[in-house]
Amino acid sequence: MALQNIYICMDDSGKLNKNEKWTVYAGLVFTDKNRRGDFIRKYKNILNDVKCKYCAKDPKTCDKECPEIKSNMPLNNKDRIRFMSLIKKEFCYAVIISNDNVYERIMKDKAARGRFSDYSIKLVVKSVIQKLLYDGQINRNDEIRMYLYFDEQPTVTNGYYNLKDSIKEELLYGIQNFSYNAVYRPVLGNSLDIQLKYFDSRQHYDIQASDILAGTVRRIIMQESSAFAERKKKIEEYLTVCRYLP
Repeated sequence: MALQNIYICMDDSGKLNKNEKWTVYAGLVFTDKNRRGDFIRKYKNILNDVKCKYCAKDPKTCDKECPEIKSNMPLNNKDRIRFMSLIKKEFCYAVIISNDNVYERIMKDKAARGRFSDYSIKLVVKSVIQKLLYDGQINRNDEIRMYLYFDEQPTVTNGYYNLKDSIKEELLYGIQNFSYNAVYRPVLGNSLDIQLKYFDSRQHYDIQASDILAGTVRRIIMQESSAFAERKKKIEEYLTVCRYLP
């Protein structure tokens, strides 16, 4: 049995409310620390090459404190393609939520929306682990150490631990749903340590890349002039794992 590290970076685009039609959580997955470092170096090189285009400061008085490049900025297509061409070479995932189809009782209650968001994250993390197992990138009997790196969120601290414990319970022990008389067997068979951390994405380039990915996925799904099947196909060209909710 070996120790296997898994790095899962995540950011969101859109908010779970009735004012917006779509919410996306997306990001990148690494099972090798060196590959993650190599990706960060390449991403930073592109960033350094384009960031001055999106800075309003006078070059003569530039203090090198550049604004973070975000997906919701008016990125030109050439620069977005450069970022996405690099990102899509990695293990990418997304969960796409149709806000219109979420139960009204959830949308009206802040706590319920938080639980639904956590459920969505847990679902896609489980799908990521199942895909890694299916592809032979990890072994279910390994000792798994999972690092979940999220952009900073205005969430009560207890919510962090509830999400972490919920993910661990589902992956390591399985879930029994008494309401539907259903049993979901554990995905992993040995041990799972989860380190869940929220960072300022300005200093974490893999989280910045997750923002670009989430925003790009949401831009595509919002193009309702195209058929849903066409948008779905275009989105999944970027993704290793994709889930749709509800």
